Amino acid sequence: MIGYDESTLGGWDVATGKRLWSITPPRPKDFNVPTAIAWNDRIVVSTENNGTRMYRFDEQGRAVPQPEATFGELRPDTHTPVRVGDRLFGVHNGLYCLDLKSGLKPVWHWDDEALSHYTAAVASDTRVLLITMLGEAILLDATADKPKVLDRKAIADDENGLYAHPAFVGNRMYLRTADAIQCYELK
Repeated sequence: MIGYDESTLGGWDVATGKRLWSITPPRPKDFNVPTAIAWNDRIVVSTENNGTRMYRFDEQGRAVPQPEATFGELRPDTHTPVRVGDRLFGVHNGLYCLDLKSGLKPVWHWDDEALSHYTAAVASDTRVLLITMLGEAILLDATADKPKVLDRKAIADDENGLYAHPAFVGNRMYLRTADAIQCYELK
């Protein structure tokens, strides 16, 4: 299992709970909320103070402490970027689409007011759905060479902002606002 403790990224043996390896990021006191993402035989992590990093593993299955690639501009504090094929999509002062094969090189960046705050991201094999703090749902083509919006709708009017990740059951999306739960049928 791979995850965070208060100050490090680490690997644990699921059966025994024994710590197998740990990596201390260069800048301390990170806000370790986003989940590590598996890609091929690598892991990709994104955190507020240390940006996005890609790590490889050594012959003993331990993560090598020196990142194989870094991209400092994608620094989400509370949301986890999503992977679609060989691309990583994450929000921090706009939406970034990074190419994992090329070592986190940007494919494109989309600067939009709705993407300057917390955003929940969900991915399929070809699409990324963004639920913004401002109450919008934005559906994007994840295979496009530039930002391509397939649909964009206001779905919630919550003056407190939307911070909850949506939940999905079958073809329905459930969204929690400050004072209600809303259900949307997806087509």
